[in-house]
Amino acid sequence: LQEGVDPGVRGQLMQEGKEQALDDIETLFETTYLESNYEEADWNTVTGYREAAETAVESATEVDQLSTIISQMKTNIDAVPTAAERLAAYIQPLIADLEKKYYHEVQNPYSVQKSGYKYDLDQYLIQADRLGVMHELKVGFLAELEVYKTTLLDAKENGITAIENAKTKAEANTAKEEAIAAMAKVVEDAKAHTVNNGVADKWDGTTKAQP
Repeated sequence: LQEGVDPGVRGQLMQEGKEQALDDIETLFETTYLESNYEEADWNTVTGYREAAETAVESATEVDQLSTIISQMKTNIDAVPTAAERLAAYIQPLIADLEKKYYHEVQNPYSVQKSGYKYDLDQYLIQADRLGVMHELKVGFLAELEVYKTTLLDAKENGITAIENAKTKAEANTAKEEAIAAMAKVVEDAKAHTVNNGVADKWDGTTKAQP
C-alpha cells in the first residue's frame, strides 16, 4: 500500500484483499482443482499447496503480495500430474509390452532372435508350406492359416484400443491381460487346426522327417 494512506483505510483494504484472495482460492477449488481429478497422494500434495497459500495470505502485509501468492499456488498445483496424466503415462509400457508379446526381435551380432505370438503362428505357416507341392491340403490350408494372422493382429489392435480407452489403471491391466489371452487363443486355435488337418502328422518341425 502507498505511504500516506490512512492506517485505518490501509488495514481495511488489506483485510478486504485477504478475504478476496481466500475467496479466489476457494473458487479455484470448486471449479478447477477437483479431488476427483487426482490420485490420493497427488491430491494431498495439491491441498498442501492450498493450505500453504492460505497461510501466506493470512500472513501477508501488503496487498500486492496476494496476487503473487495465488499465482505461485497455481503454478505449483499445475505441476502436479492429474489422474488422467498419470494413467496416460502408465499405459504406455502396457502397450509396449503387448506389442512385444505380439512380436519381438532382438538383433544379435550374427543372428536375429524372434519371439511372440506372431512368430509362433508364422511357424505353423512354414510347416504347412513345407508340405509336398502336390499335397491336396496345401493351398486351401495355407489360406485358412492366413486368416489366423489377421485375427491375431485384430486381437492385438483391439487390445491397444481397450488399454487406451481404460479409465483406471486396473482397467488398463485387465485390457492388456485379455488381449494377451485373446492372442494366445488364436495361436492355440491355429495349432489345433494344423493338427486336425494332418500337418503335424506330416511334419512337426522338429522330431519328424520333412516330407
